[in-house]
Amino acid sequence: MTSSPALPTRFPDTPPPGSRRAEIALVAAEEFTRRGYHATRVEHIADRLAVTPGALYRYVPGKYAMFRDAVATLVEELDAATSGSDDLDHLVASATRATLTHRDRAALYRWQIRYLTPEDRAAVVAADIRIRQRFSDAIRGDGAASVSGTGTGTRGAAGAKSGSGAGGAAGAILACIASLGHHRIEVTDAGAVALMQSI
Repeated sequence: MTSSPALPTRFPDTPPPGSRRAEIALVAAEEFTRRGYHATRVEHIADRLAVTPGALYRYVPGKYAMFRDAVATLVEELDAATSGSDDLDHLVASATRATLTHRDRAALYRWQIRYLTPEDRAAVVAADIRIRQRFSDAIRGDGAASVSGTGTGTRGAAGAKSGSGAGGAAGAILACIASLGHHRIEVTDAGAVALMQSI
């Protein structure tokens, strides 16, 4: 009996930052966020970029590929923003800034899973696991000082440090940061970072 091939843990072909494909992906993300997947047409994306649909097809073969590039770009940027540090304050600041950068596109996270192929969905899930693990590790490493401010007291802080509550705390922190993409409150980058770090 042959085993099925392993699902990818990363998007194999994310648009390079600064490339025309990356520019198309970011505009596509805004259109998909605003209109939804089914209501968005390639013409909408082309109009925003002041080109013909045919010009877009030189870079991206079709609507699904544009959607996939949009999701991949957002996921990879958040993944990159939270890599390379085990300091909780730094992780919170980096994730907050990445979320604010894509605030008008952040709703894509809420429903993108439904429209992705199993392979592309697996890449999103794997990135989510990596990001949550980084936060969990930082919470365990930072100890009671970082967690006691949540109002859980010494017992809650000890639980998070030992690992029993680190995953839940990581999820709660990331949910707070993600909420910036769902609310229209006016906030500066510095103000948002300070708010999320205080939470």
